[in-house]
Amino acid sequence: MNEAFRKAAAQYRSVPEVLTHSQEVCRLYRNGLRLLFSWIGNRQVFNDEAEVLRARFDENKHLNPNSGKVKFLLQDAKKEIADMAHPDPYIAPYMPGGSMFMRNPAIPLEFCYPDGIPEGIHKEPLNIDMSPVRPGEKAAAGNVLVNSAGKSMS
Repeated sequence: MNEAFRKAAAQYRSVPEVLTHSQEVCRLYRNGLRLLFSWIGNRQVFNDEAEVLRARFDENKHLNPNSGKVKFLLQDAKKEIADMAHPDPYIAPYMPGGSMFMRNPAIPLEFCYPDGIPEGIHKEPLNIDMSPVRPGEKAAAGNVLVNSAGKSMS
């Protein structure tokens, strides 16, 4: 990747979030569940494995979030999730990489009303998955870079 492309892509990258310990653990748990869902097709087996995963998280929830052991456990869990990544994970159809992503995007109002948008028309900003923007989401922060090949957005 040349320097010009890196600079162009940098304009669309979102600012990295600063997460609290509980947010980081919650996201790690959700990523673990998503990983299980990608590997396991049977719902009963998934539920059994999800209980095992929850037990692994619960056995360490009494630890101090600032301790070295917790930092080690978080790093170890992230490494384990990366090592167990599914080669073709399940992706919600409306997200980047999904079968319906940007299938029917809304037409910009500027094209519908070339002489100006009438006052009664509600302009509601949309996320990349066509859901309404709520404060704190990526689209509220500005542009989003979609990597369709990598099935991700940043």
